Amino acid sequence: MKSFDEREKSQEAKFAFDREIAFKIAARRNKRLGLWLAERLGLPDAAAAALAAEVVAAGLAGGDDAALSGRIQALIEPLGAAVPEAELRRQMAGLLESVRAEFSGPA
Repeated sequence: MKSFDEREKSQEAKFAFDREIAFKIAARRNKRLGLWLAERLGLPDAAAAALAAEVVAAGLAGGDDAALSGRIQALIEPLGAAVPEAELRRQMAGLLESVRAEFSGPA
């Protein structure tokens, strides 16, 4: 029975670790996405940092990339800007891949 309990605790710890890593990957991707948007829109440093923080917060609201994309469009619309959905999705996918590579370490 002891080994069963140890295995269960080990699986719970791995699950928690995997969830934490997934959260960190998403947050880092979203921050970089916000910084990319700010650069694309020509925002100054302070505004770029604020937009990146807003994109991270929008990602924390939950949902998938389509929901995040909609929230991002709503964030940049008051700035008089728009980014084509396809371009935004490509950037999201590319950043996600690069951040995942950072977390997986050297091959």
